[in-house]
Amino acid sequence: LFENQIEVIPHDTFDDLKELTHLDLDSNHIKVIQDDLLKNLENLRVFAAASNQITEIPENFFKKNIRLWKIDLAYNKIDNVKFDFQKNYGNFHNLSFLSLQVNRDRCDILYTRDEKFFKEEDDFIDTKHEIQVLQKEIMEKCCKSC
Repeated sequence: LFENQIEVIPHDTFDDLKELTHLDLDSNHIKVIQDDLLKNLENLRVFAAASNQITEIPENFFKKNIRLWKIDLAYNKIDNVKFDFQKNYGNFHNLSFLSLQVNRDRCDILYTRDEKFFKEEDDFIDTKHEIQVLQKEIMEKCCKSC
């Protein structure tokens, strides 16, 4: 769905695509992403929606996406991230890349994690700490209602 001039995505668009692992919505004209847009995509590993006009990440947007390892939301107009990565940490222990680069105001974040975190069980606590630090940065830079 890359570069298709998409402006609106109805909330039930992906309901029947339960095995989808990669969703590339880059370079469209999307302004709003529905809170439940990804609700049935439990196998989703990569979500890319860079270079759109998205302004907010809804509170429950990634809640069901327990296998995500890459989220790219760079080059949007995001100034409010309601989703709490720390609160939902159990879902994000695989997260190795999150980009909110080149968004509004101070909301300019790039998070990457080394491959070693996937190989050593002992690093689980360190990974949890990284997510806590990431969430703190998001709260400070990208949360209007916090």
